[in-house]
Amino acid sequence: MPSDDVKLALSDVRVAVAVGAGVEAGLMVLREEAEPHRLLRIVIGQPEARAIMTSWSGSLPSRPSTWDLFVSAVAMLDARLDRAVITGVEEQRHFFAAVELERDGQRRVLACRPSDAVALAVRAFGAEIYAHEEVMAAAGVLADGSRPPPAPLPARRPRAEVGAPMVDDPTVADRPDGEPETRPDDGTIRDDIPPPVP
Repeated sequence: MPSDDVKLALSDVRVAVAVGAGVEAGLMVLREEAEPHRLLRIVIGQPEARAIMTSWSGSLPSRPSTWDLFVSAVAMLDARLDRAVITGVEEQRHFFAAVELERDGQRRVLACRPSDAVALAVRAFGAEIYAHEEVMAAAGVLADGSRPPPAPLPARRPRAEVGAPMVDDPTVADRPDGEPETRPDDGTIRDDIPPPVP
């Protein structure tokens, strides 16, 4: 799992929410498991909302749905659905996702709609839901609808003295006399390259 992925849990599903004058849609809410518990509110189709709600509530339909069929087919092929991942967002409302399948130690990724990814994940034993941190930063909100404060910036490295290279600069090699010399990208050592101008 990429380290910047955020683990989520399904927090709410609604089959009918008003999204415009006389227009209804489904809504799913995914909640970050760790602090600050940001939420992703994703408007989805009503059939997908019903599919998520049915499995999430533990109901057993009289006939298998398309999502049930998909999970059963994956299992029949000796694979398992491991993760549903919200991979992107545009304009804070158009979301993208993928499901990750694992078989014999090999991972396969299939692009899909977030509603389908979650509908599959709630049906597949042990499957988890994640979102890329960039998605949470762009569209995640706190429970009161506000945006969380931005994460602190990483510490900056101290500035070196004028003309002195940074210690971890890969283009610098130390000469035996202690004076730095610059090493171009081709690996040759040259003394005629002037130090950078601040």
